[in-house]
Amino acid sequence: MAAIRARQQEQFRHLAKSGCEKSVLDDFEAFLAAPGTLSRPSLIVRCRISAQDLDVRVVVDKPISRHRLTDSLLPALRRLLPRIRHPADFFVLLSDSVYVSPAGRAEFVQFLMRAPLLRCDRRDGDDISAHSILIPDFAILGPGYAGELAAIAKAAAAIPFERRLGLIKWRGTLSGPGYPNFGNRRDFARYALLMASRKHPEVLDARLVTYDNLTDSESALALRRHLREVFGDPAEEVPAEGFVRYKYLISLDGAVAAWKRVPTILASRSVLLLQAQWSQFFYAGLKPWVHYAPVRHDLSDLLKVHARLAEHPEEAEAIADNGQRFAGEILHPAALDTFFLHVVNRCGELSS
Repeated sequence: MAAIRARQQEQFRHLAKSGCEKSVLDDFEAFLAAPGTLSRPSLIVRCRISAQDLDVRVVVDKPISRHRLTDSLLPALRRLLPRIRHPADFFVLLSDSVYVSPAGRAEFVQFLMRAPLLRCDRRDGDDISAHSILIPDFAILGPGYAGELAAIAKAAAAIPFERRLGLIKWRGTLSGPGYPNFGNRRDFARYALLMASRKHPEVLDARLVTYDNLTDSESALALRRHLREVFGDPAEEVPAEGFVRYKYLISLDGAVAAWKRVPTILASRSVLLLQAQWSQFFYAGLKPWVHYAPVRHDLSDLLKVHARLAEHPEEAEAIADNGQRFAGEILHPAALDTFFLHVVNRCGELSS
């Protein structure tokens, strides 16, 4: 937890130097809403908290992301409201990412030096996410997460590690750097995972659960046909507790971090194989080969990592145990609320 707290304090360093003046936040709101700032919309809200009163206003709308506002962010802030110590004023990105036009990028980053933008993940080398403040993702702040953890705990307790299947298991959607289509499919790590599964079914079981997340462009339609021809119909979704039958579970970035997948894998007492360029708030506390098995971004070492785990079952089980303990300490609902509360209170201190 110390490493996570240290990373959190580091994220506020640029804001601590300048403070968070209301006039700057007003200017940032106007900048966000101005035509041409964003190349495509993302749901961004401004949250103002004062004397137990919560005011949340949509600055930039994206209707498909609205459920994160109503189902996760607003209930979480209402839970925290009695414990918020100072009036606070901050922005929250609810969509997966923010798409800033090239002409506005430098000014956007300058605003982030003086206005807090909360989001769920960051990537080294990305100046926008690197100057944002991390909070728990909206899937684990939402109402269904506690029930999922309970179901995972029950299932995990019923299947000892040594009795689990020695496959790497993955189910998900084809997402990544941009919109997937036939021409760019090989740019997606998840596509590489699918191809590896087809070539090495004795090691890896990776399938897509839908093809309907693709666009209607000609190239995307060609990709949909290609996926059906090569991989057949989409697989059925697996509930979170259904993955505990497997010793090894992999998480790969999509458009950004895989959000809830990492916490639920850690909780399952399976070994987390983590391929990630994007990081969430708790990644600072995860240690490779202690809490998870690292995998290269291009998956070129995936078979080697699997072989090491299979050849050293005691090490694999220790990693699984450590991951489960980490999830129990850091990623249970009360701990998530406490972390989020600390972020909001720090924003309030800087606004005072």
